[in-house]
Amino acid sequence: MRAFHNIDQMWRRMLHDVLDHGTYIDSRVAPCKEIIGWSGALLDPMMNVLVDQKRRISIAYAAAEVLWYLAGENDITRLVSYAPQYKNFADGKVAYGAYGARWFANPGWVRSAPVSHEGMSQLSGVIEALKRHPTSRQAVITMWDSSDLHRAIELDCKDLPCTLSMQFLLREEQLHCVVNMRSNDVWLGTPYDIFAFTCVQRIVADELGVRVGSYTHSVGSLHVYSKHVVQARAIIGKSTAMVGYDSPTYAAPSLLNQVPLACQIETAMRTGKALPKMCGINEGSLFADLISTLGLHHRPMRGQAAGIRHEGIRLLTERNIERCALASKNT
Repeated sequence: MRAFHNIDQMWRRMLHDVLDHGTYIDSRVAPCKEIIGWSGALLDPMMNVLVDQKRRISIAYAAAEVLWYLAGENDITRLVSYAPQYKNFADGKVAYGAYGARWFANPGWVRSAPVSHEGMSQLSGVIEALKRHPTSRQAVITMWDSSDLHRAIELDCKDLPCTLSMQFLLREEQLHCVVNMRSNDVWLGTPYDIFAFTCVQRIVADELGVRVGSYTHSVGSLHVYSKHVVQARAIIGKSTAMVGYDSPTYAAPSLLNQVPLACQIETAMRTGKALPKMCGINEGSLFADLISTLGLHHRPMRGQAAGIRHEGIRLLTERNIERCALASKNT
């Protein structure tokens, strides 16, 4: 298995492997080039924001998607203002395969839950499992449910989960994460998937008080749709040198209890309402990073970003300027 220092290196290798070694298939969605069985490790999951200038990802959408997962929602309202095309993957306003909703409401998880675990999601469950049993190999979040196979037979759903599971392994005070995907579109989906899953890895690590270890991304069908092949070809020969990253630091608090307030702030910014007080959001936390990114998207502030800092998604903006700008909106 190959190892990479940052997401740009990993992503370009994925494109290279598919385009040079894949075969064309006529998939349910559209023709694509595919390889079967790909796996790679990101050695520093803090280097998780794709900075390639020819594949400009939406940092705001990436932030909103992480919040959407953590909120346990399947209503797509929070996402469509950042990515209107998401409507194409939902049945009405509901995304059947929404990861976050399944973390809370996977049928097997709900049926088996004892009274003492009431209100616990699979995400908080893996944290509890690793607190009680640090060397466990059973700290697994499942997105795919066996009932999804019936949908696959009938083809009556737009959005079956592309991700099967996330496994967390705590070794020598480092939290490693292994993600297994049944299907991954390298051009459109991979940059957002790796970002989201490494954010979740960071949250679990911070809740456990340990460092972030490696991130492993394993895919059954790794593919590039035909309409993106020319663009992908133009990228794979580029240098993988990185610009705009600092050396990573660890142990910034994430605190899952910040999720409701972070969602309230995002909703207020998106709808133009008065912002709630920021006192419940820890400076330097993942949630502060997400909120400042969304703030720049909805309410541009001074000092707008020239790059991306090591915390993940926090844009290079003076923190005191951001705080003042947010505070002024509350008055």
